[in-house]
Amino acid sequence: DGIRLHLEAQGLGRALHQLALAVAIPGRWQREALFVIEPAFDPFLQGFGGAQATIGFGRVHQHQVAAVGDELEGGLKPVSQLTGAAIAERTALQQHQPFARGEGRGTGLLEGLQGLTSIGPIQAAEVEAAPAGVDNLADQGIDGPVPRSGVITPEQMDRHGLMMAWMAQDHPIFTESIRRIRAALGETGLPPLQQQVLERLVHSSGDLSLGTLLRFSEGACEQGLAALKQGAPILTDTAMAAAAVAPMAQRTLGSAVHTVLEWAPEAAPAGSTRTAAGMEQAWRSLAAASPAPVVLIGSAPTALEVLLQQVAAGAPAPSLVIGMPVGFVGVAESKKHLAASGLAQIRLESSRGGAGLVAAAVNALLRAAAAPAPPLSS
Repeated sequence: DGIRLHLEAQGLGRALHQLALAVAIPGRWQREALFVIEPAFDPFLQGFGGAQATIGFGRVHQHQVAAVGDELEGGLKPVSQLTGAAIAERTALQQHQPFARGEGRGTGLLEGLQGLTSIGPIQAAEVEAAPAGVDNLADQGIDGPVPRSGVITPEQMDRHGLMMAWMAQDHPIFTESIRRIRAALGETGLPPLQQQVLERLVHSSGDLSLGTLLRFSEGACEQGLAALKQGAPILTDTAMAAAAVAPMAQRTLGSAVHTVLEWAPEAAPAGSTRTAAGMEQAWRSLAAASPAPVVLIGSAPTALEVLLQQVAAGAPAPSLVIGMPVGFVGVAESKKHLAASGLAQIRLESSRGGAGLVAAAVNALLRAAAAPAPPLSS
């Protein structure tokens, strides 16, 4: 029995040496260097390139990378099987004869290995964090360009290591959702930018019928995209819409995001609303910006009406209006007036709309501005 256990241990040792992992594991000196250098290097880079979305051992920020965990889990399955057999063998042997202290320590090692193999796969969250300028240039100068969209592969992890934490990556669930949405929508005949807006609206709402209600003025998406790239601020009618846009704006173009409530009075004026009063003051403050703001209306048809009235009276026109107020009072009329205004617009007909949908529409443009999507495929 002792000889048999010895042979089991030898087989385990050979299996450990034969394991092949697609992801390189840093050596001891490399890990120690990362612990020492990384905390000091980040503040230095932030002084040049802005805030970093940092990833480090034991403190993952905004995302976890799936590749390493998946590879470890797959590669260590043989170890789990071998250690389980070896521990079972020792348990059986213990019923017949005692074990020396050294053999006990060996079993402790086997049990530790079995615990190691129980590590579950690390699941990746959707990563939108864009790299700061200095980090991006330094990393790509050494390792070559990295795609700004897609899924992290083991090869990318091996070449780019922690730098991959700062690249904008899509979660596999998001990628699969868009694939299914495209398949369900079928051939829409929309240009790429309009298609991306539609897909994000469907993804945000779960409603495939929105395509029949969505309207684009000629060149609206391209005009809005160009304005955002040139630094146009984004003006929303509610704090909810601003909250849904601000993270994407910060991670892509750094666009300023405002809500008309910043200019609104504490109480609604007689016969009006706070958002309508806020829009009047906000447009007086922001309309002179060049390029003019991109305006999002998802909840307040009164704010949309005030904007249209100001433009009709000679105020500068917005770069783009995403007009999707939701509801039953004044909504249909405001959308009809927007359609007749001649402004660059993305509009959702009927009573449907909301803060989430206007945010999804502009977020699609922000994503396209920072990292153009790959060609459409079903």
